[in-house]
Amino acid sequence: MGLTSFFKNLFGPAKETAEDLADKAETTAEETITKIKEVAEPILETAADFANETKDAIIDYADKASDVIEDIIDSIIDDADTHKTAAETVFDVSEESVTELSEESDK
Repeated sequence: MGLTSFFKNLFGPAKETAEDLADKAETTAEETITKIKEVAEPILETAADFANETKDAIIDYADKASDVIEDIIDSIIDDADTHKTAAETVFDVSEESVTELSEESDK
């Protein structure tokens, strides 16, 4: 029995010390997590606000870009119509004139 008492006395305090350390570690971990949450919360809110502002800015610029592209396309179409009209009004000098054709038919 002396041996059993010896081991109980030897390991009993070690077990209690280990339990005390585990409790302290758990308490410290919980406090650390709480502090991290307190510090991180405003940072996360700021990041969310920044993301929303960025999204709004992108939407605004996308709308403006769409309008500019539409204006460019309209301008290109107008220019193409102008060139087509100009080409239709200019005659081809490589073709024979009406006078030349009538002279040939008279011959």
